[in-house]
Amino acid sequence: MLFLTSALIGTVLEILTYGIYIAVFFRSLTVFCRRREQRKPTLFLAIATCALFIVTTATVSYDVVFLINVFKNYTTQHIDYSGYPAKHIATTVGTVLDILISDAILFYRSYTLFLEGRRCLLVISFSVYNLEIALGIWSIISVFKFHPHVNPLSEEVVISLSIADSAYGALALFINLIFTISFVICLWRSHHRLAQLHITRQSSSNIFVRVGTVIVSSAAANIVWMVCVFSTSVTSSVLYEIFSGPLPVVTALIFSLVVVQSPQTSSHPAEMMNQYTQKPVVYPQVLLRDVERGDV
Repeated sequence: MLFLTSALIGTVLEILTYGIYIAVFFRSLTVFCRRREQRKPTLFLAIATCALFIVTTATVSYDVVFLINVFKNYTTQHIDYSGYPAKHIATTVGTVLDILISDAILFYRSYTLFLEGRRCLLVISFSVYNLEIALGIWSIISVFKFHPHVNPLSEEVVISLSIADSAYGALALFINLIFTISFVICLWRSHHRLAQLHITRQSSSNIFVRVGTVIVSSAAANIVWMVCVFSTSVTSSVLYEIFSGPLPVVTALIFSLVVVQSPQTSSHPAEMMNQYTQKPVVYPQVLLRDVERGDV
């Protein structure tokens, strides 16, 4: 019963994560309201966040209904698993849509931070995202043609990604990896530059805190979860159902945390950098030119 057990664990994790996500989602709404009062642009992020919520809620609701139907007339001789193909479709569609929306948020954050004014990179990024949309549509179409038949009492998990799913997942992982690394490097360089100019006093512990904040705000955890889903699918591991089930909720949760905690709601890179910079300790008696000469 390894397959049934892993599916059950994955659904329970999905529901628990969704409870956390609800709290973070409503917190993000308060962030948008506050930014609107400050007359700062939030329309795109607000729409994307609400779209994530709708898709994620629909996916979780379907999974809960499926789980209830499985055990509604439960006996040791018979488990009604006939609804798994429909559940597989719902999970795949929800995952594809969530990743597309979250990557749109990722592109927006990257644009406001380091892509603005760089036409070549903008064209490349836009082309790659269009390719991701095309692969996502292909993945959704293919999942309706592929109907996995599984034995819930089996000790093996034979569900694996289709070619369309593999291509889409690989591209999405590549996009997240490249832009997350670029985002972290850009923020860290900006902070380091500002710290030098303002002569800030920072202990090693504060440095670790800042590094951790940048990692969290760059949605790096989403990459780790995507790698787990991809690797367990390729190896047909029993852990696949545990990681793939909560993926839409995990993606929505991570990017909602980004909205709440990181400066992607800012309209200018300078404002984004300042949120990662502590209030500087400036010594009036020390001139900036002395610092630049290395005298202090």
